[in-house]
Amino acid sequence: MPINYFQESEKYRPDIIKNLLVGEAPPSSGKTYFYVPKALSDDIPIRDHRTLPATIFYHYFRTRPISKNEYTDLLLLLKKKGIFLIDIEKKEGSLVPKQLHKLRVEDRKITILFYDSFHGFIIVTPVY
Repeated sequence: MPINYFQESEKYRPDIIKNLLVGEAPPSSGKTYFYVPKALSDDIPIRDHRTLPATIFYHYFRTRPISKNEYTDLLLLLKKKGIFLIDIEKKEGSLVPKQLHKLRVEDRKITILFYDSFHGFIIVTPVY
């Protein structure tokens, strides 16, 4: 059964979003998702670990989770800091088409996530 992206992300959505991360799309397989905790490998140097979770967690906390419990703890820390990730591509069960208008983003701070095959994910925060 595919993951319900909206349902999974709601567990970690802050009441007021201080920094909205905007990614391209959830995984096409429907079997993994940023808001579904999993262990990340620590065998790969962080510069070569090009997954979205590794990029986001390292950017904000200078670590990456090596257990599901650590992953959950980091998701809760993102929530506490008011950081939330959405996808711009419309998919069944995704956040954008259903609930985007309901998000409360403080000061309209939006961070865009780009992916290129050489660098992996790149986090760009516009200056306002």
